[in-house]
Amino acid sequence: MADYLHGVETINKGNAPKNVSEVKTSVIGIVGRAASSGWTEEPAVNTPIVIMKKEDVENKLGTSDEEGTLPYYLKKMYEQFDKQIPLIIAVNVGTDSGSSEPEDTNIYLVDHEGNIITDSEGNPIVIGDTIADAMDEVSGGDETEAPEVTAGDVAGNVVRKTGVYALLKSQVVTGYVPRIIIAPGYSQNLEVAQAMVSVCETLRARGFVDIDSDVENELSLALASRGNSEKVGGIYNTRISLFWPKLKSGDALYPMSLAAAAVRAKTDMDTSKGYHWSISSQSINGFSGLDIPVTYSLNVSSADSQILNSRGIVTVKNVGGLKFCGNRNSSFDSESSGGNTDHEVFEVTKTTGDVIEESIEYYTEQKIDQPINNVWIDSIVSDVNAFLRKLKARGAIAGGQCWYDPDENEPTEIMAGHIIFNYDDAATPPADRVTYQRSYNVDYLAQLGR
Repeated sequence: MADYLHGVETINKGNAPKNVSEVKTSVIGIVGRAASSGWTEEPAVNTPIVIMKKEDVENKLGTSDEEGTLPYYLKKMYEQFDKQIPLIIAVNVGTDSGSSEPEDTNIYLVDHEGNIITDSEGNPIVIGDTIADAMDEVSGGDETEAPEVTAGDVAGNVVRKTGVYALLKSQVVTGYVPRIIIAPGYSQNLEVAQAMVSVCETLRARGFVDIDSDVENELSLALASRGNSEKVGGIYNTRISLFWPKLKSGDALYPMSLAAAAVRAKTDMDTSKGYHWSISSQSINGFSGLDIPVTYSLNVSSADSQILNSRGIVTVKNVGGLKFCGNRNSSFDSESSGGNTDHEVFEVTKTTGDVIEESIEYYTEQKIDQPINNVWIDSIVSDVNAFLRKLKARGAIAGGQCWYDPDENEPTEIMAGHIIFNYDDAATPPADRVTYQRSYNVDYLAQLGR
């Protein structure tokens, strides 16, 4: 018998419309090697692994030191955090004894996004090969020793989504999207850095790349790399920040990108700061100095730090402790006629723009397929404007507005289900240069003795 009721009831279906929510920017994506032992369960290869707490590093990636780059560097990264810990997506390209995935030399048919196209039975469509099938060679016959992990393994393959490209599977596999991409110990390799550029473009992420201080071990050499297309210093991209030299902790050296990713995530999670705050002048924990001395001056343009920053390279200063020094991404270079000079030259303004774009896109997903009418149009304009006002109140933008222009929306286009909205915004740049104009006022002297 159905429930009997003489009265009135309300059933809350929980389907109230969503407001525009900011995308999470503090998720770190790190690529490297797991340890060969010490883990609770052998780590998967080229598959995103979720690290939610410090204990996960040992349980999921092992306990070795420099042999396994992932546990070695993540252990150091955790020194930057206190209470708030960022979510980390780790990609293991193989253990310290070598890659456990044989090379597949088949050439596959792919779509315009690089995804492999399959036949009606779900099998990848092979359109050719370069040599005999490596999968069969490795799996059959005598046992062969796993090959050593190389920078090529870390860079990975865009079609098979391995190495750095495995981060493209993060949302499907883990439900999270990494927004800070690093490959410490490997990003100084151009092939790895170029893969990071590609992944960052796809994920709207920030990539932190190290200039190799083992090779560019003098300031002049680091600067010379900026014009060399065969080195990571030759990268000019708004999503990539370059770092030089390495950081020291005791006798050990660490890639600066490792600390940068940690400080970036920490700043993003800080409710008093956020993604619109630069990491420049933010403190770095757990390190004692640099492997190559970098002179610093606040107001002398010939200081090493000033010269590095002028070429789009971030470094570290020692002012009340070690702190990052530099706001601009690799798209900026004062010596290059093609160097970027627009608002996206700053890492934080580029990120703020990404957050605005993607947050509005995700919000609009709930509006897709609904009838286009005035109520629908007004709701979008109202919700987006509320979001932009929230960002202004937080100091992330100086202002912003969304509007609908009937003159831009032809009836035939609306009939086809296509509608256009406009919005503008102005991300707040960091105070990169402050100028005081001093003058001598003799009138003050006339007041003496009065």
